[in-house]
Amino acid sequence: MDGGMQEPDYRHGDEQYWLKNWDRLTTDQRAKFTMRIKQILAEVLMGTVDEFRGMDRDDVERCIPGDGPIAATIDPVLDVPGEKRALLDNVFDIEMPGGDERMIVALDLQGRRLPSEDLMPRLTMYSAKTYSAQAPMGLSKYRDLRRTRVIWIDVNPIETNRNSVFQGRMGYEKVIGGPDAGLYDPGLMTVTYIGLYCGSAPIGSRLLDILNILLNDRETVESRVEELAKYDIDATPLLIRGMENMETLAEQFRLNYIEEGIEIGKKIGREEGREEGREEGREEGREEGRVENMVETVRNLMSRGFTMEDALDIACPDSYHPKVISRLNESE
Repeated sequence: MDGGMQEPDYRHGDEQYWLKNWDRLTTDQRAKFTMRIKQILAEVLMGTVDEFRGMDRDDVERCIPGDGPIAATIDPVLDVPGEKRALLDNVFDIEMPGGDERMIVALDLQGRRLPSEDLMPRLTMYSAKTYSAQAPMGLSKYRDLRRTRVIWIDVNPIETNRNSVFQGRMGYEKVIGGPDAGLYDPGLMTVTYIGLYCGSAPIGSRLLDILNILLNDRETVESRVEELAKYDIDATPLLIRGMENMETLAEQFRLNYIEEGIEIGKKIGREEGREEGREEGREEGREEGRVENMVETVRNLMSRGFTMEDALDIACPDSYHPKVISRLNESE
């Protein structure tokens, strides 16, 4: 994986700037960066955030920070004193319709498959951190805290979560006594889980269909451009580059590890001439790919200031920690 930009200018919204620096981004950064293209981000907001539902996309794009077609982000590292660091893909400070308030929107792409029972607790934790991380932004008074929207796009979901959208909401409503408009607020925090199934036929959901087209690497870019045009999404040079390089974590698992593992297995099997050798080779290749990906992810996180312990917790299951630590030590 090639090295990323050392200090990317999160505020930059000029398309030419990012086209010029595109080759300095890793494939992972490119995938996550593509979600910052305003016409794509606006579609996500329109499909998941109540305040933007039913709005014209041009009006939604005007609420997104950044002077150009690329949304400006704030630091995606939620670093709160006394708490464990959390690294999100994109965090936006977005103007709400009407311009009187702003909200914090965190948008994350997930490729590594997680157990179903871990999904909502993890998203709730992210939401809590989007609140606690507002203190370093200068929003230390309770009345200044902004509403938060955490949107988690799972490109490699378990079968039961494919082509689905789940939402959890946190708010306060009086249950005893008369109405009190000062305390009633049903939309302080919303968590949205989007499970995709890239490559499937259109299912009739505008948001899911757009994301499945965007994140699908099995079809040609030309055919995907034609499909996106049906939703009035312009194929800008940067969007095309993003589609060409839209290799999410799930795709990396599939292409780099599983297929590579199968090819290694076939080669070993042919050399040994035994079916057992082919199967063992496949599994060996898969395992090697998994470990190498985890090592690279841990190394990248540590370069961003995470401790090895925190990076290991984020990047890999506990059972892989010894192998990853050993590989890291070998490379020093």
